[in-house]
Amino acid sequence: MSSEIEAALLDASIRRDGFLSLHLSRAIALSRSEHKEWFDLAEGLNRLSMRLLWSLKPRNRINREVLVAILFGRCLSAYQGAFILAERGMILEGRYVVRAMLEATFALTAIVRRKNFSQRYIDDDNHRTLQLIDACFRMPRTHKKFNNIDSMDLRRRKREIKKIIKSTNSKALKIWEAAKAAGMSYHYNTAYRLLSNTAHSSARDLDYHILPKSETEIQKLLWGPQVAKSADVLMHACDFLFISAHCVRRVFKRPELENQFAALHRRFQKLLEPLV
Repeated sequence: MSSEIEAALLDASIRRDGFLSLHLSRAIALSRSEHKEWFDLAEGLNRLSMRLLWSLKPRNRINREVLVAILFGRCLSAYQGAFILAERGMILEGRYVVRAMLEATFALTAIVRRKNFSQRYIDDDNHRTLQLIDACFRMPRTHKKFNNIDSMDLRRRKREIKKIIKSTNSKALKIWEAAKAAGMSYHYNTAYRLLSNTAHSSARDLDYHILPKSETEIQKLLWGPQVAKSADVLMHACDFLFISAHCVRRVFKRPELENQFAALHRRFQKLLEPLV
């Protein structure tokens, strides 16, 4: 009876406050119970990765080391964000985050694998800045005023950046290029494309919100925690963190952590077996 009352309270609270509900603790408990092995693995990987992160001492004049350390920190915080969303049954939102995490993993891995990629990654900022400047020019007047945008200063900066781009002969960096340089084209053509469907709200991906009655009829629309799919988010997040942590350890040698990472990866592979 108590579980039925809790379910009723959760349903009413979700209808009123959505994912801001104070009763989401029940959804969290259910998610952790149904996917205990995945959450245990994810927590262990998080702690070990935190140890790795705080052990890093990049030399501030070595771009490669600084970029690897910072990107790993970004991967790790995205991983933790995905974990929090997964345990709350916020599956679509978790997929948005792991997609961003995968982009950071592409960059980090490419920097480690390719000698000149650090400079390519840094030079790409000029191309992105140009895009932002052009976006500012297209803003409505009220938005420009709210953001204190100085059009004359933007034009000056645009001229300067164009000169730098011309002098360095740099090219804008595409996500697929970073993935290829990282040796992760397989991830780009599978996981990244699937996660992008969610990020772009493609028509097919909207099936997450539908409970079908038949092939042609909808029983009801779904909204709220979907704890049954929490493991999917954790699987992607763990996969990408294992890859990025491995690359970090290629740059910053941490032999004392190798056996622990290897043990966690064996657990990861074992959890994947029923999915193959």
